[in-house]
Amino acid sequence: MDVTLADYAPEVLADAWQRAVGPFLATKAELLSIAKGVARIRTSHPAVRFELMRQKQGIIRALNSILGEGCVKTVQVVHG
Repeated sequence: MDVTLADYAPEVLADAWQRAVGPFLATKAELLSIAKGVARIRTSHPAVRFELMRQKQGIIRALNSILGEGCVKTVQVVHG
């Protein structure tokens, strides 16, 4: 997939994140970036981190459905 810089604009990522995980998780965690197939997500809530890891494959499918197939290959959750 050929991705342009505009595809990674903060508002595009925020909208994709909201659509991919729904309003509750979207307010508890933030999609920081997608680079080289890795979606970096930040949360400060241990329970939310657990839930994100539990839903990892579904999040990958949802983000790829929204942003384009092959855009996300894995998810990395960082504490912050």
